[in-house]
Amino acid sequence: MSLLTILAAVGACTPGEDEVARESPVAAEELIDRFVAFAHDREPEDLAALPLADQVQLGLGQTIHATRSSAQLSEPDGWILDTPDFRAYTGPLSALDLVTNWSGTTVTTIGEHPHCASPPVPPPLGLEGLRRVSVQPNPDEFDTCLRWWTVDFFLNDHGRVVAVTLDVWEP
Repeated sequence: MSLLTILAAVGACTPGEDEVARESPVAAEELIDRFVAFAHDREPEDLAALPLADQVQLGLGQTIHATRSSAQLSEPDGWILDTPDFRAYTGPLSALDLVTNWSGTTVTTIGEHPHCASPPVPPPLGLEGLRRVSVQPNPDEFDTCLRWWTVDFFLNDHGRVVAVTLDVWEP
């Protein structure tokens, strides 16, 4: 199944032709595959395959909470956001743990995507014009939005990841 078919199936906004040309579905899927491999194996060589910028912002929803070097992100602890709570979840929170704890398949989207059953959540301030590639659970594999999550990657014009945010459904 093509990425655009998946996008239509989950109700995501279909990217415009110029966005698809700048960020191919294959490249987006490869980015997600590399991240998922690192989340599961925690091997530095998996992370080395990710196109991280020298400094990467980490956030929850629309809020950036930390900036880490790509070297710091080579360690699993570098991904931890030590926040007491977020949308009724208690911290610390990590995009790696979010992906690792999911046993189903995931879908990759380019651009805006629904917030489970709600409209898309805007990106954090300053990231609005960047390419957005996301990974989420397949909607056919959960029966409640309480199991929904997303990890969004924001890429600059050079294809480097400059920010990663995670989001969950708020009960």
